[in-house]
Amino acid sequence: MTSEAYISAYAQSRNQWPQLTNYTRRKIKLAYTSAAKAIAAIIRDGELVNGELSFDTQRRLDQAILEGSQAIGDAMREHIPALLTEAAAGYVAIETAFVSEAFRDLTSRVTKDGIEKMFAKVARETVQKALNSPFSSMNKAGQLVSDGLTFWSRVPNISKEFGDDVVNMVRAAISQGRDLGKIAADVNVFVKNGKAYSIHRWGEVIEPDSARLLKRIRYDEIDYRALRLVRSELGRGLMETAKSNGPHNPGGSGLYDWVRINSIVWKCNCQSNADNGPYTLDGSGGYKQYPPYDHPNDMCICRQRMKDGNDFRRELEAWANGEPNADLDRWYRNRYLPGQF
Repeated sequence: MTSEAYISAYAQSRNQWPQLTNYTRRKIKLAYTSAAKAIAAIIRDGELVNGELSFDTQRRLDQAILEGSQAIGDAMREHIPALLTEAAAGYVAIETAFVSEAFRDLTSRVTKDGIEKMFAKVARETVQKALNSPFSSMNKAGQLVSDGLTFWSRVPNISKEFGDDVVNMVRAAISQGRDLGKIAADVNVFVKNGKAYSIHRWGEVIEPDSARLLKRIRYDEIDYRALRLVRSELGRGLMETAKSNGPHNPGGSGLYDWVRINSIVWKCNCQSNADNGPYTLDGSGGYKQYPPYDHPNDMCICRQRMKDGNDFRRELEAWANGEPNADLDRWYRNRYLPGQF
């Protein structure tokens, strides 16, 4: 595999990200819609007393919201790590193809199965590390900051917002004077199609108390926070995977680029990160250290620059024939062999 083919393979892998995130979003959205149906059924069969839900209706609604939030959290805990694992497997295939083709027919000490096992181990360990590490980013002052939250600790915060949004929607609909049958339908429409679609059913005049409650619902799509977490964990996890793969690929130069995927101007460091490369992972060799993942929804990628293909092949041939090479000896001893266990 040439350096050009290697870059092309990563570009093709990146093109699959929207499909992967949409698939994961649909899986998580099922938990939202299922919770909404249970809540809507309780409201439809409930009672209003003096413009408020009856005690029993409120009790059953609270229980349904709690159970729905738990199911949403469970869905995120299941499907987002699965997404990272699947996407990282694509990186394993690319790295395995590059390194195994370079070593082809040179030595029995390095095999395709062994190379795949090495990169698969890197992927597993890096995905788990990313999920268990707090998100850190560089602020405009060049300081590394973190809110201290890991993926696992973000999930309950996001699932809790589901209940808050539904409660505000129901209270706003009651203030609007809608009957419980219509409110039940409003909840289903809200979760399926968004706040704007639900409110559109209410007519042109929105009561002041209703408008106040609706403003508390920050996002039109109820699962936007979950979608943002999906995108963020995918982007961050694969950036860390690429950084971990780099030292395990002996064909890499040790220099890395920050590659922007779109040209949308956000208030972020992504453009300057792309402009100021290449980097080394640790800031050695007179280069700057590779920047941290920058912000939620960041889908930029880390890409290593590869050695000249002909030079690398000659280097491998000489090493396979017994010529000393400190870098390849170190790679074989510290990367390849530990990757077999």
